[in-house]
Amino acid sequence: MSDNNNQNQMDRALGNDAPPAPAVPRSKRIILIIGKTGEGKSTLGNMLVKENRFVTGGGVNGVTMYHQAEIFNEDDIEWRIIDTIGFCDPNLNPREVLYRIADCCNLHFQNGLHQVLLVTGSRFLGPELDIFDIFRTVIFNNDIMKFTTIVHTRASHFKDVAKCDELTKMARTPGTTELAKRRAEIYSQCPVLYVNNRDPEDPMTPDAKASRKMVLTHLYQRDQLYFPKQLEELREKVAAYKTREEQLKEFVEIVTKRCNEAEAVNQSLKAEMEQGKKEIDAIRARIVEAEKQNVINQQERIRIERDKVVLEEKMKAQALLEKQRLEHADALRRNQEEKHQREMAAEKARQVEIDKNFQLQLELARARNRSYDDDDDGCTIL
Repeated sequence: MSDNNNQNQMDRALGNDAPPAPAVPRSKRIILIIGKTGEGKSTLGNMLVKENRFVTGGGVNGVTMYHQAEIFNEDDIEWRIIDTIGFCDPNLNPREVLYRIADCCNLHFQNGLHQVLLVTGSRFLGPELDIFDIFRTVIFNNDIMKFTTIVHTRASHFKDVAKCDELTKMARTPGTTELAKRRAEIYSQCPVLYVNNRDPEDPMTPDAKASRKMVLTHLYQRDQLYFPKQLEELREKVAAYKTREEQLKEFVEIVTKRCNEAEAVNQSLKAEMEQGKKEIDAIRARIVEAEKQNVINQQERIRIERDKVVLEEKMKAQALLEKQRLEHADALRRNQEEKHQREMAAEKARQVEIDKNFQLQLELARARNRSYDDDDDGCTIL
């Protein structure tokens, strides 16, 4: 979004210019609000409808457990605002969240939707990006990005166009980590709005009024419809989805099964080798005993020669068994090493992600503390 476009949007949001007429007038706007639990989804919905209709909370445990739709009329348009269950709710696993969003889509979007508001009060972290990736690939498809707007809530600097542009530019710049690259990909495909709706008890503070005008002006211009495909198959697609943890667990189970099978074959070969060794020892003992007794008659000589032939065959078979046992033992060792390396890599990656998330949460907490301190002085930085 250019500086001029941002300035025009801000002028309209503050009432300095009348909103333009849509390119294709429509009588309805269907808006879906999604985001992480506790980031201000329901508060944003209340700001748009100008009443406290959506139940709000403030902790990590979500208040909206399914979805809630509210309607208001303004500028000859019927606006349908749909608030959904939050991502990363500690009381629900990701698949259950997706099931409930899929049910919401089946109920409300048979005739399409106009815009998705992806709400965040901070920078996206790994779990949020995982859920949103599933949202745009399993629930819908990547075309939904053309109908998605990122909304930063609790942004007291929302009137500062230059600062908003700077923050958006930073978010769209790929970093060195996988997390930063994935976040930049999403920001680069979506417009970004900043609003200040900090007070959940009063959805129409002066900042909230200006923020509301900005959001509605933006949505007023988004009059094209997105039509989700194959809504009836959503629950099946969600059920078929496997998380990264499930994929890793499945791999470990396969490797463990292969190791167990190789160990069983190895034990079987060892048993055959022991039996062959006993037979060889018995034949060798008979030959030695016969030679000791110097039984050289024809019949005994034939039996001895036959025993020697059998002995040679047994020894060849024993050598073959030993070779097979060594091969299976080597395969077992490689499988166990591969399993161990995968588990160590997964644990290391999980620990790195935990450390990164902890640092990001710590930075966020510090930033918010500074923001609240700066609010007291009349100059807040998000």
